[in-house]
Amino acid sequence: MDPRFASCSGLTKPKKTAVFDKTVPAR
Repeated sequence: MDPRFASCSGLTKPKKTAVFDKTVPAR
């Protein structure tokens, strides 16, 4: 699975999710 896709699902850690949240504002 792509880390970006995982961040959308919330499977990644909060730290990584925060980073991806800025890169991929899907939330």
